[in-house]
Amino acid sequence: MNENLIDAVVGQLLDFNTSKPLSHYVIFNGNKIRYSNIPENELGLYAFWLTNNDGIVEKLNRSLEIKGPGNKPYQFTWDWNVKEKNILLYIGKTTTFRSRLSQHLKLKTFTWVVPEDKTSPYKRTTSCQLRSGIEHLLSGNIQPSILGLDFIRKRIQVTYIPLEGLGNRFFAEDLAIGKGKPWFNVDSER
Repeated sequence: MNENLIDAVVGQLLDFNTSKPLSHYVIFNGNKIRYSNIPENELGLYAFWLTNNDGIVEKLNRSLEIKGPGNKPYQFTWDWNVKEKNILLYIGKTTTFRSRLSQHLKLKTFTWVVPEDKTSPYKRTTSCQLRSGIEHLLSGNIQPSILGLDFIRKRIQVTYIPLEGLGNRFFAEDLAIGKGKPWFNVDSER
């Protein structure tokens, strides 16, 4: 484990300026996608960011219910950083970035539609935490023209930082989550 390396990687991961648009990694062609510029088996950390230049997050559903101690319901609201131009949504570690990106986005399913009743169950899983978080934000949306896939194409940025060593990745991920307070990491590890 290398403490200086961990600190440096966390600094890079939490710097929005190191992020790239999703289109850097995913190319959309009609109903098909392909991945590009993705190291297949490289170990590392990644972060998903939401661009909020127009204050869109104030119009989205940021309230949810999570299970607290004893499985008791706990009302929770993503109410921090709402005035920021870029909001950190999720931080994770990976051994295969392409696979993790695919699991988070589930883009090939093209189910990014706000249901008629404007509700969406919040799914607690790390494999598709970004997707389920975006679906939740869009549930009850007062701007129905903002559909999920378009929302993601236009607003999601990705940071990927290669990092060797299981201990390095473990502690860097925890430190970055603690410092960055990404919205969708809440309750994802239960």
